[in-house]
Amino acid sequence: MQAPPPGNLQVKSESMPVQLIPVAEPSSVDKAQMCELQWQRERAHLISKMTGRIHQSQDLQEILDTAVADVRHFLQTDRVIILRFEPNWSGVIVVESVGEGWLPILGTIIKDPCFEKSYENGGIAKFSRVIEDINTAGLTRCHVDLLTQYQVRANLVLPIIQAGDRLWGVLIAHHCREPRKWQPLEVELLQELVTQVAIAIQQSELYQQVQRLNTNLEQQIRERTRQLEQSLDFAAVLKRITDRIRDSLDEHQILQTAVRELVSVLKVDYCCAALYNSDRTDATIQCEFTHAELGSAIGQTLAVADTPRVHYRLLSGQHFEAYENGRIAYLQTAETGDMACPPLFDRFAAKLLCPIFLDPASCKPMKDSNPNSCGIEPGAIGYLAVIDQTYHIFSDTEVELVKQVANQCAIAIRQARLYEASQSQVEALEKLNQLKDDFLSTISHELRTPLAGMKMAIQMLEVSLKKHSILSKKTFDYLKILHDLCEREIELINDLLSLQQLESGDQPLNPAEVQLQPWLTQWLQSLQKQTQFQQRILQIEYASQLPLLICDIPSLERILLELLNNACKHSDSGSPIQLKVWAEGEAFFLSVCNSGSDIPTNELSRIFDKFYRIPRNDPWKQGGTGLGLALVQQLVNRLKGSIQATSASGQTCFTVKLPLQPR
Repeated sequence: MQAPPPGNLQVKSESMPVQLIPVAEPSSVDKAQMCELQWQRERAHLISKMTGRIHQSQDLQEILDTAVADVRHFLQTDRVIILRFEPNWSGVIVVESVGEGWLPILGTIIKDPCFEKSYENGGIAKFSRVIEDINTAGLTRCHVDLLTQYQVRANLVLPIIQAGDRLWGVLIAHHCREPRKWQPLEVELLQELVTQVAIAIQQSELYQQVQRLNTNLEQQIRERTRQLEQSLDFAAVLKRITDRIRDSLDEHQILQTAVRELVSVLKVDYCCAALYNSDRTDATIQCEFTHAELGSAIGQTLAVADTPRVHYRLLSGQHFEAYENGRIAYLQTAETGDMACPPLFDRFAAKLLCPIFLDPASCKPMKDSNPNSCGIEPGAIGYLAVIDQTYHIFSDTEVELVKQVANQCAIAIRQARLYEASQSQVEALEKLNQLKDDFLSTISHELRTPLAGMKMAIQMLEVSLKKHSILSKKTFDYLKILHDLCEREIELINDLLSLQQLESGDQPLNPAEVQLQPWLTQWLQSLQKQTQFQQRILQIEYASQLPLLICDIPSLERILLELLNNACKHSDSGSPIQLKVWAEGEAFFLSVCNSGSDIPTNELSRIFDKFYRIPRNDPWKQGGTGLGLALVQQLVNRLKGSIQATSASGQTCFTVKLPLQPR
C-alpha cells in the first residue's frame, strides 16, 4: 500500500478501484466543547476527591493543605492560601500552597483596617472579589501596596462562611506572574470548593468540641447524677407535702400538715405557722409541731414593731435565717445589728423563717368583682418558722424546700378562702334567685286575675254597645286598643310564668311518639287561621320520608309557634317565611327563615336574652314580650337539643336540632 498523499485525502489501494475519502478536521466549536468536557471532568474529580477526604479524615490541617495544593494545580496559578479572621479582624494565613520562585507567606498575620470596614459597609458579600489586574481594578493605594508586597498581580477571593452567616475566613488564589482573566468556570469551581472547605472546618470544630466534652464527661455525669438524686428526693418530698396540703380546704388543717411534714423531713425540733392580721402589724401563731418538750406557743401574738427589719424582709417576700450568738445570715451574707429574731425564738440556735407570700398576679380579681371578695390580699399573709435547738446551718436545698412549702401553703390558703367566699356568694345568690322566683310567681298570679277581669269587661262593654247600636268606629278602635293591650299583658305574664317554670324545672316532660308529616300538616293548617299569619306566605319544605320522633309535643309546638311569631314580627307583610324540616342521622332539624334587615354579628349571641331587643330596631313596631326567643332556648335545652341563629344577605334563620330518641 502506498503512503497517503498530503492533505486531507486518504487513498485506499486494494483490488477495488481507488476511492478518495475526505477526513474533516475538528472545528473550533468541537475543540471548545472537548475542553469544557475535560474541565468538567477534572472539576468533578477534584470536588469528589475533596468530599471523600472530608468524610475519611478528621485532620483539618491535612484536608486544607491538600485542598489548596489541588486548587493551585488545577488553576495553574502561583499561590493559593486560606486566611482565618481573628476576633479583632486581623487575618492569619493558616494554609498555603505556593509555586517555586514565589514568596511563601504561611503564618503571616495581616492587620488591615479594610477588613472590618468592608464587613460593616457590605457584610460578607464584600469579601467576594474577582480581580484581573490589581493596578486597574480601582483598589485603594494601601490595598495595592499590600498585594504588591506579596507579589500579587491578580487574585480571586471567596469567603468561607459558617453556620449563622459567621465569616470564618477567605480562600484566595494569587496569580503573581502577570494579570489574569479569571474564567466563570474557575470562579464556580472555587465557590464549590469553598463550600466543601466550610463543611470540613465545621466538622472539625464539632469533632474538637466533642473531644473536649468527652474529657470531662465522666465527672459531669457523676455530678449530674448526684444533683439528680438530690432533686428527685426534693421533688418527692415536696410532692408529698403539696398533695397533703391541697387535699384540704380547711385553713388550719393546711398549716398543721405543713409544719408536721417539715419537722419530719428536716429533722428539726420545732416548726410553727403564723398569720398576719389585716393591717400586718401583728402575727399570731396558728399551728405548731414539735418532737421536743418545748411548751406550746399557739395563740401568741408577735408584734411586727418589735423586729421591724426581720418582718420587712418577710413582708417583701424574702426569707430570713438566723444562727447562734446573734450571727445573722441571709442572701449569702452575714450581718449584725437590730436583726434579732422575734423574742419567742431567741432560745433557739438555728432559725429559718419563710414568708407565706401571695404573688399579686395570682390575686388578680375577676372582671366586675370585688378585689377583696376572697378575703385575701397580695403580699405576705404569714410565715413558716423552722427552728432547731442545736447549731444547724440550713442548706440551700432545705431553704428551697421550706420556701416551696410556704408557696404551696399560700396557694392552698387562697383556694380555701376563695372557696369559702364563693360558697357564701352561692348561698346568697340562691336566696336571691328564690326570692326572684317567688316574686315572679306571686306577681304574675296577682296580675293575671285583674287582667282577665279587664278583658272580660272590655268584651262585655263591646257586646253591650253593639246591642244598643251605639258602637261608633272611634269607640270600637278604643276598645280594640284596650283589648290588644290586655292580650299583650296576659301574654307577658304567661311567658314569665312559663319561663320561671322552665328555669326552676317544675314543668314535667311527657315524651310521646310523633309522626312528623301528618302532625306538621294538621298543626300548620290550624296555625294559618290566626290573624298574624294571614298576611304572610308560609313556604314549607320537608322530606318525603321523615322518621318517627319521640318528643314532648307541647314543647315542640311552642318552639315552632314562637319562631314563626318572631319571623312575622321581623318581616314585612306579604314577604315569605320559610319552614324546613329534615332528619340527619339520629337528629331532627327544623329551621325558620325570614327576609328583612340583618342582625349584627355582635348581637347574635344576645338575642336569646330575656327582654333583649336589637338596639337599632323599634320595640313598639315589633310588639311582643321580648321573651319568645328566651323561651325557645329554654325549651330546646330542656329537650336536650340546640339552637343556632344566623343572619346575612337580608335573611335571618333559626335552626333547631333535636334528638330523634332522647335519652
